[in-house]
Amino acid sequence: MSTEPEEVEVPGVEERPRLLSVEIGDWPGLGGNVGFTLGERRTVLVGRNGAGKSLLMEGVWRAVGAAAFGPEPGFPRFFRCEVAIPGTSALQYEYRMGSEDAGDKEPHALDSKRSKRRRIPSWSERCWRSDDGAELWRIADGTIVQQGAGPRPFQHGEGLLITVDADFDGPGEVLTLADFLAGFDMVPAGVPRSGGDRREIVVRGSKNEAGTHDWSLGPDPNVGFAGGIVHMWEHDTEQFEELVELLRDLDLVRNVKVELYEGPQAVRNAAEHRTYATVLFDGVNFGLCSDGTQRVTSILRQLIREDLSCLLVEEPETAVHPRLLGKLLGVIESYSFDRQVVLSTHSPEVVDWCGPTGLRIVERLEGQTQVHGLGSEELARVHRYLADEGTFSDFVYRWSEA
Repeated sequence: MSTEPEEVEVPGVEERPRLLSVEIGDWPGLGGNVGFTLGERRTVLVGRNGAGKSLLMEGVWRAVGAAAFGPEPGFPRFFRCEVAIPGTSALQYEYRMGSEDAGDKEPHALDSKRSKRRRIPSWSERCWRSDDGAELWRIADGTIVQQGAGPRPFQHGEGLLITVDADFDGPGEVLTLADFLAGFDMVPAGVPRSGGDRREIVVRGSKNEAGTHDWSLGPDPNVGFAGGIVHMWEHDTEQFEELVELLRDLDLVRNVKVELYEGPQAVRNAAEHRTYATVLFDGVNFGLCSDGTQRVTSILRQLIREDLSCLLVEEPETAVHPRLLGKLLGVIESYSFDRQVVLSTHSPEVVDWCGPTGLRIVERLEGQTQVHGLGSEELARVHRYLADEGTFSDFVYRWSEA
């Protein structure tokens, strides 16, 4: 008896890069460097409260963001990952940042389509092929050495991945890796509501030169999330309809409607023309919908991104009815053929859905978070346990509490 979903090849699904392993370090709370391998499609982190699951998920998310878009305050100062690239050797990538404080440095403009960030002189970075160790590039002390070329100044003060674009003339793996890491996203625990208040959400927008709108995403999770739905509705009709169809399949919503109206500023001052939008689920403002509806919608919205490579989801069971959770896991499973998902959970249902090979145990030992999978001896114990009609989650939680 096996509880693990069967891995099935789907014809017509494009093979994409895949994260094999990840490691972060110098990240407060973990007690040292922490790394783990990933399942081919799904990975589930399970452990006691305080083991470090949330810290680890957020650390990975921030580290990938630092590599792909530039460092933000409070990111891990060490990051390493291995990525399988279709048609070539797997790549290993890492960055390190020294203790030099970049806060007093002048802003440095990057000639980049990805981002413009502050210069960090102590940033070092390298990428090499896993099979033969051949380096594609190395950055240190303001100098870059690329494969097939000699040293040259690299004044950006950050990584190569941040600067590359479609016109990049270096090794093709560089652009592939940059796009792959840029395709990470995360859904944190809880619902997209700040302060715990339930209120109507109104999104403000302004017309741009193309005749469409720039919608205010803002720092407020309420407005930002609804603004993302409005942006999808206006700019990507196919993806918006996909989201609505999934919500219908889950029996959460029958109809999703976006309503636009002009604000009074448009009458007083044409230069301050404003358009406002509301998102209605079956006629109810999205801000007034149940926690479970908001939670599932937030997961689905990220999951259907065409450029998504890996989605990190903290505790998908939060505020979600057990029956709905099973349906949601089915949707996640269907989308994981060409993208990876990493979940942290306290839910036996999620553990059973994951199965033994994708499970990672997170423990706190001697003040340090550690992560490991199930070894061959433990897997044999699982099979014996399942043969006696026990569930995988029963085994995991009894074993982890022993």
